[in-house]
Amino acid sequence: LEELVELRVLEAGGNKLTALPDSLGSSCPALEVLDVSRNKLTSLAAMSDAPSLLVLKADDNLLADAEEIPLDTMPRLKSLSMSNNLLTELPEALGQLQYLEALNVAGNKVTSLGAMAELKDKTLKTVVLDGNPLEDKNR
Repeated sequence: LEELVELRVLEAGGNKLTALPDSLGSSCPALEVLDVSRNKLTSLAAMSDAPSLLVLKADDNLLADAEEIPLDTMPRLKSLSMSNNLLTELPEALGQLQYLEALNVAGNKVTSLGAMAELKDKTLKTVVLDGNPLEDKNR
């Protein structure tokens, strides 16, 4: 996928991928939609330079380490779906997503929503959290 500078949509779901091509984000600078759902990915680090990305779907993978999801390099992201993975926490950079409208992290192992605190004054409209063992801090 080297230097596909005009590529805007990449749908690679259900392919048993264990890794994304190195530097996928920088090789496809116009990429706006990436769907890598239903694979066996443990990292999205290859997307560490994706300035045009608007939609990221990474449902049904093996993502466990929030730091392997470089959201800080996706400033235009509007929709993020990472349901049915192994995440125990949300990526710290989540609060930097100024335009995020939809977040789906259902079916993970998230116990705290700390990273969401910075989203309160943003454009977030939909949050799906069901199926996580969230702790009630008010008890």
